[in-house]
Amino acid sequence: MPIEKYPNFKIEWLNKHPNVYWDYKYLSKHKDFNIEWLNKHPDKKWNYECLSKHKDFNIEWVYAYPYEDWDYEYLSKHKDFNIEWINKHPFKNDWNY
Repeated sequence: MPIEKYPNFKIEWLNKHPNVYWDYKYLSKHKDFNIEWLNKHPDKKWNYECLSKHKDFNIEWVYAYPYEDWDYEYLSKHKDFNIEWINKHPFKNDWNY
């Protein structure tokens, strides 16, 4: 099992070993994901579709990284959905009207 799949994975491991190939798709789904992970490593291949579906998702993530490939169709169904989300990103074609 890759180390990032261990439940006790700590972001410090990634910080200490930045040149190791990490599975960012899995890290995007990690139960302890925190936006600080992305903030510290914005150049990595995060999976924004997974981040859109993360249990701790916050629309501020989209505001901070508006040009990434978020799952707007899924966000349209989010329990905290607010019309302001569309107002701030009206040209995204994937909103589910």
